[in-house]
Amino acid sequence: MDGTATFNNVIGGSIQIIAYPVGIENCYEACNLQIQEPANIHIKLEKYVLLGPLLIEVSHLTTLILILLTVILFFSVEVYRKKNEHSVAS
Repeated sequence: MDGTATFNNVIGGSIQIIAYPVGIENCYEACNLQIQEPANIHIKLEKYVLLGPLLIEVSHLTTLILILLTVILFFSVEVYRKKNEHSVAS
């Protein structure tokens, strides 16, 4: 399924649409619209990204990247420090 939904016999007026990805109920995007004539409506889940098969909130992904960069920086400093200790001892 490509995420397209068709609503037939919509007369018009105020409408609320809530879109959920398949199988993930706590992830959604809602919009309130005023419809007067047939129209195509595109709803994007903008605060989520796909990481392989996983749908992840952008803020969680940002936090994960910051943690990984911090860990890499910490280990790089430790390796550099250990290398300099061995250089001074020689």
